[in-house]
Amino acid sequence: MNSMSDKKKVSIIVPVYDVADYLSRCLDSCVYQTLDDVEVIVVNDCSPDERDTQIMREYENRYPQKIRCFWNSENKKQGGARNTGINAAKGEYLFFVDSDDYITIEACDRLYSFAKERDADLVFFDCFSCRDGETKIWHSNVNAIQRSVCFQFARRSLIIDNRLYFPENQLTEDLVAVLWYSAANKIVRLPIILYHYMQREGSTMTSQLEGTSIGYAKCFEYALNTEYFQKCADKEKEKIVTYYLNVLVKRYTTEEFAGENFEYCLRYFHSVCQMINISYGQTLLGKRNYEVIKYIGQNKELDRNKYFNFFKDLIRRLIICEIRKSSAESVVIWGAGSFGRMIASYLQMANFPFEITDSVSQEHGYDICDTVVIPFSQTVGKTIWVAAIGAYDDICKIVGEGYTVVDMVSF
Repeated sequence: MNSMSDKKKVSIIVPVYDVADYLSRCLDSCVYQTLDDVEVIVVNDCSPDERDTQIMREYENRYPQKIRCFWNSENKKQGGARNTGINAAKGEYLFFVDSDDYITIEACDRLYSFAKERDADLVFFDCFSCRDGETKIWHSNVNAIQRSVCFQFARRSLIIDNRLYFPENQLTEDLVAVLWYSAANKIVRLPIILYHYMQREGSTMTSQLEGTSIGYAKCFEYALNTEYFQKCADKEKEKIVTYYLNVLVKRYTTEEFAGENFEYCLRYFHSVCQMINISYGQTLLGKRNYEVIKYIGQNKELDRNKYFNFFKDLIRRLIICEIRKSSAESVVIWGAGSFGRMIASYLQMANFPFEITDSVSQEHGYDICDTVVIPFSQTVGKTIWVAAIGAYDDICKIVGEGYTVVDMVSF
């Protein structure tokens, strides 16, 4: 251990588990930050690879004024390792960096200055997402929860004062950020690429699909049981519940997770549904989510086929209703993800004309149901069906007057 000063501007928290091939690159990017008043907290979560420990010792000895290392006595997964770092941190702001990723050398300087100038609790920023030799730019959005806590710079007191720690011993711990988003007084976006997100085989995010669906339900349950949630006003509770339900419904209707113990996950989801005050009702949750929650809540013993058939039939019926009540001759689907593709397939079966656009330029040019994804500027239709979670408000601002915008995610 070393004798750093009691207060720091930024604490970078790096969980370590079986990442020896990537750890040095990550730690180099952290210790070479242009902002001087930064500490790097490295937490070994019972890694089976002794090389992780050797690298940590080496860096702690080489940079005693920068690096502090900790070892969890038991494996608590990413959330537990991050909690160890949060409790040890001396920084005013926290920066979560995964040990197989790395950051730009000016990241802390840019983020800390930006946060202080605007007195922000959370700063969202952009990143490079790298997989199989292909690099994409991922743009953050202050109107939507970020996909990872690694892409948000958080005031430590936001987490500590509200006791919004990560759930431990499970996957999908990042969903606790829904509560950070709720508790923050001010959230801002710095539109600069500061993070390199390296998706690889063997990483937590890409290899451990088994258990992630149950993780989503467990994180929802964790959020509902936090002291913060219990103290929230009803309106804020409604917002939090709605977001989690949107994520869960989307997760439990994605065919790609066929390898998981789906029936077990659904039974767990059923128990979470029992916790929800269904008086939030259809108006708040949207007809789709309300019907799904009601169906799961009333049917504990479900198999995959029954559930998918119910959901697909529900979506088909809701889309038909939306078409009937709309005077539009065609629609523009905004969102080329799994839900947007599902909507496109039903519109194609109904022979109803549609276009598809997406905010992410990398999606442009892909073919979905014989329709090419195009930039919004090239679309013709004036009725927009938003098929992206958390994007409705932002898209309303983008399209401006003269358009009818329907939030299909929560309809």
